[in-house]
Amino acid sequence: RLAATAVASGREDPEFLARHLHAAGEHAAAAAQAARAAPAAAAALAFDRAAELYLLALESARAAGTTGAWRLMAACADAKVNAGRGAEAVALYFEACAAAPAEQTFALRQKACEQLFAVGETDRAVVVLRGLLTDLGLEYPEASEDVHRRFLAIVAALARDEPGPTLAQVPSRAAVDTLWSASKGFLIHSPIRGAYFAAASAWMARALALEPEVVRGLTPLQAALGRDQDPALYDSLVGRVQRYMAAHDDPYVVGLAAIMGGVAASLTGNWGEALQGIEFGTQHLRSRCAGVA
Repeated sequence: RLAATAVASGREDPEFLARHLHAAGEHAAAAAQAARAAPAAAAALAFDRAAELYLLALESARAAGTTGAWRLMAACADAKVNAGRGAEAVALYFEACAAAPAEQTFALRQKACEQLFAVGETDRAVVVLRGLLTDLGLEYPEASEDVHRRFLAIVAALARDEPGPTLAQVPSRAAVDTLWSASKGFLIHSPIRGAYFAAASAWMARALALEPEVVRGLTPLQAALGRDQDPALYDSLVGRVQRYMAAHDDPYVVGLAAIMGGVAASLTGNWGEALQGIEFGTQHLRSRCAGVA
């Protein structure tokens, strides 16, 4: 009766309607209203409330026996990621993967892999990553020597704009993003492996002429390469990042580049510069980018 009164009076608040329709057992209608309310909450940066509404929509959809619930699971997981609740999102991504059409499962596994890395479940993340790379026709380099050799070959080719190693017969955007996810996952506890995957993502992006993704992959390299080892190579890569930032308002690259510049400064003992770069980069990402762990 409350829901009917609200509609009759013109108070069509989707969240209000969803809760009262759910309480009244009108599950299909409740699912529809909750699914309307959740994106509005996310757009207002109320990610916890968005996740709660997606869960309400999912519960109602299941009670109504409607199909397509995997989309609500995935949307709820995305909201939890944006709310900083990545560990809870992982289970939802895998649950959605089990119910989704085959063509949708790769993206869901990729998101689950990234969150496993983000919450520190590295062993589980690597298992998922191996499967993703296999599906993409890419290898997971096992030995540290192999990682280092491949890293140097890709970096040299990127810096000199020369032909380099073939990572996959058919480059794809999915491969670029999977390699980048792996890079972020490894950078903290395995910097060289993380730097390899960053360089590999940039290399794959270059083959597809995706300049923002090329630059994204180059940003961690200033912390992995010392300028004193090869000044020309270092200046070429870092200069490309700086030229891109001067020409584009890309808050993700700006924040990440500041953090990596701070890390690089810490390696040479410039602690004031290190603190300034890391603090600025962290705040910039928090204020300008959603869903950044």
